[in-house]
Amino acid sequence: TPKLENAARWMLGPILPTGDRRNAPYTHRRFLVAAGWLGVAQLSSDEELKKRLMGAANERIEDGLKQLREDGTMPEKDGYDANYQAVSALFMARLLSNELLSEEQRAALREALPKVLNRAAQSVDASGEVDLSDSSRTANETGRSGAAKKLDHRSWAQAYIFGGKITGNAAHRETAKKVLAKRGWLAANFS
Repeated sequence: TPKLENAARWMLGPILPTGDRRNAPYTHRRFLVAAGWLGVAQLSSDEELKKRLMGAANERIEDGLKQLREDGTMPEKDGYDANYQAVSALFMARLLSNELLSEEQRAALREALPKVLNRAAQSVDASGEVDLSDSSRTANETGRSGAAKKLDHRSWAQAYIFGGKITGNAAHRETAKKVLAKRGWLAANFS
């Protein structure tokens, strides 16, 4: 825990505005950072640090939710991206499992999550193939390896499994099943 606390203190220090500026075009990063900070806050016994982490996480969640467009898009570089849409949903779902999340934030995430999932599901065809043709980043940018970014099928499936459980919408679970089946990853006992 001390190493996590030290890393969190560094992130909350003078580097914070630079991090926020670099993360600004990427909505999913707001939820990723918030989930990390709330995770460290759960483990920390330093009450002052815990308070700072919770405040900073709540700011990132609030800012992330402000990015939500009417059609359910969580923009990445000013556009829709099928992959990062699901990644945003996954981190939103993970945030909902954190006991330190305020009731206000919990309600706002619960309201936004179905919209985000429904928008991403529009990119999935009947066979479970995810259409990336209108994605702003995936298939259009290169990753650290130099290869074109690809869809993260595991994050997709997790987003829809967790999201379906949270929202109670069986269609989200069916989306996960289609994506998993398309990859040959669906276990025979997955129902």
